[in-house]
Amino acid sequence: MSARDINGNELSFEQFRGHFTIVTNVASSCGYTESHYSQLVELYSMLKPSGRVYILAFPCNQFGNQEPGSNGEIDYFAKSKGVEFIMMDKIDVNGMDEHVVYTYLKKITRTPPIRWNFNTYFVIDPFGKVESHTGIEPLQLFEPIKNRIDEL
Repeated sequence: MSARDINGNELSFEQFRGHFTIVTNVASSCGYTESHYSQLVELYSMLKPSGRVYILAFPCNQFGNQEPGSNGEIDYFAKSKGVEFIMMDKIDVNGMDEHVVYTYLKKITRTPPIRWNFNTYFVIDPFGKVESHTGIEPLQLFEPIKNRIDEL
């Protein structure tokens, strides 16, 4: 499986094998934007030293037109928030144009349609097991992931 990053480069998900990978949909103008972006930045900065974690943030404009900008505008916005993790191409997470990544993640975890931006965090472990976390704050993922990293 693969997807394009925000610069249009195709990323093979094979490169994430052996790591924890967090996937979520984001938006620049959502009521959750400030808190979730700041927590994602903090989460990544705390887990990055392990060399075992990636975050893939997929911009999505399906909810309240909260991500109307171009990929360039979204990338600029994310960098202004301190983002160092991987920003992906803007996609749909539900419906007829749903990206294959979300089709797969929702199917394997039996997650219902995504309800909003930052609504669901998918965590893929180093062995490919996927967990879905809905209605959480990003920092709630720190302890479970850190503990599993320490066990490896």
